[in-house]
Amino acid sequence: GAGGVERYQSLQMLCQAGLVLAGTKFSFKDLHQRRAIVYGPIIAVFVGLGLLSGHRFAAYFAVTYLFAQGVAQRFLNVPRFVAAVGLAILVMISAYTFAQQLPLSVQRALCVLPEFPADPVAAYDAQVTMDGRRYVREFAWSVAPQYRWIGRGFSSYSGDIDAQNDPLLMHLAAGIWYNGTISLLINTGLPGLFLGLTFLILGSRLCIQVIGLCRKIGFDDAFSRVACSMACWWLVLAFALVFLEGSAEQILSNFGILSAFLIACQIALQRRLGQLPSLAPVR
Repeated sequence: GAGGVERYQSLQMLCQAGLVLAGTKFSFKDLHQRRAIVYGPIIAVFVGLGLLSGHRFAAYFAVTYLFAQGVAQRFLNVPRFVAAVGLAILVMISAYTFAQQLPLSVQRALCVLPEFPADPVAAYDAQVTMDGRRYVREFAWSVAPQYRWIGRGFSSYSGDIDAQNDPLLMHLAAGIWYNGTISLLINTGLPGLFLGLTFLILGSRLCIQVIGLCRKIGFDDAFSRVACSMACWWLVLAFALVFLEGSAEQILSNFGILSAFLIACQIALQRRLGQLPSLAPVR
């Protein structure tokens, strides 16, 4: 990668897929049973693989997805939350202590932590990326009024000679703005922004309804774990798309099929509850 940091960027997707698949195989209550011997290391392995990608998004996803699952499954009561925070502090202390022994890609991913003592090569690589994205977003807000009602549309890099050796210019030419909200505003205008955000809000409402149904059935049921995992995945990615990073194209590529799947999950869960009218919510 740029700046001399060797990165395996596809591992970010492996981290996401692995954590979601683990969430469909195990429930959070397995963390305080014998199955924790298997579930705990699986979580650690996939989080580690995500950090090897060098993407700070991998750290964001791991933390927020696991937190969403813990809340959805009513696992995080006060004592467990305190224990989780204590464990997180120990992990952070270890990361700060052994920072220089970590691979450069992991150091790059952990540069999101305040005053993280990363190798100068990893710190520089992370800062260059951050500065570039900050510039693109500032530039995006300056041109957004031109596309208020009719967006610029979707386009790919056209081979502009001036941009061939500058990834930043290539992204600008292709309409990549590193934030889903800004991307919707510029590429589709205010009408597209309204429709896109409405779709995400309604989908998030559906996710909350699905999680509520899963709680009534319980998480010993494999199907409810699948539905809950997909709902948490949606919520985590939707928040990131609106507030952190993403593109307008991801509305369909990441959420289109997933929304249909969640609707199917809702219908199936409601039918199961209808067949078990005496089933009480799991406490």
